[in-house]
Amino acid sequence: MNIYTRELLTLLSITLAFNGATHADSSTVDNLDNGHFYQRIDSPMSWTSAAEYCKNQGGYLATLTSEQENSFVYDELQKPSNDFCWLGGSDSKQEGIWEWTNGDNWSYESWANGEPNGGTTENHLLYWGQYVWNDGTNSVVSHCGICEWDNATYLKANVANGKTVAAIGEFFTGGWGSGSVVDYSTITDGVVFPNWHQWDQGTVWWQENKDNVQNKLIVYLGSIQNIKTIFIQVDNNDDYLISWEDSNDGLVKKKVIPQRNWGMAPIVRIDVDAITDTFTIEHDSNGAGDGFYSVSEFAAIAAD
Repeated sequence: MNIYTRELLTLLSITLAFNGATHADSSTVDNLDNGHFYQRIDSPMSWTSAAEYCKNQGGYLATLTSEQENSFVYDELQKPSNDFCWLGGSDSKQEGIWEWTNGDNWSYESWANGEPNGGTTENHLLYWGQYVWNDGTNSVVSHCGICEWDNATYLKANVANGKTVAAIGEFFTGGWGSGSVVDYSTITDGVVFPNWHQWDQGTVWWQENKDNVQNKLIVYLGSIQNIKTIFIQVDNNDDYLISWEDSNDGLVKKKVIPQRNWGMAPIVRIDVDAITDTFTIEHDSNGAGDGFYSVSEFAAIAAD
């Protein structure tokens, strides 16, 4: 699977308190090759504390199972840091037998020259230079950690799943240029299409200015929720807007810009702080696009 460049203008840098101190962590970045999300946590931690922290956030310490993933995480998160970050590998159960904490198969390695060399005193994985790893001592508490999440983990907590979707304007599905009337429930059915999926098959699509109205899809959550993350899958090179009436901040709009060559883009994650019961999806009439827009899935993840 190829990697496509896409800018998420709506990802936010967040500040988290840990062990009594406040640290500015990295923004969340997404790897379009595997659909996973990552964040560097800059609070100084032992490996055990970092693993527990990531678990409490619904993820796990990063598991780098391919050269592509290792390069992506290093370039996006480790390289900008002044520290060596913990990763999710350990041989604490059996010396010399390295395992990923999330159960992924240990089939890829990128050890620094001469590593691992710590024997039974260094049983935990961390970066140690450009794209390479080292075995470290768990008692060292001065390292950052890199957390990883996958879509399935987040979508389990989707409060939009199965909720009502209303529409303003004319929409279609199942056929370029002459699609049939759409079933709007597909937008909240939890089904995410593979990358490159045909943009007008099984999705909700519309043509700009076809009916002289600003087309809108409205997702009703049923009650006011505190939403921390939203996911949306849309087609390639069109610009979209997601908006909501926030109980604290009034009308809020976020822009979604998936930049692909063709077909459905990987699902986009947007970190928010929304207190609302309704989200509206529409195309950005002032943004880029080919005049045909398509949405396959929307998810909203409530705060714990």
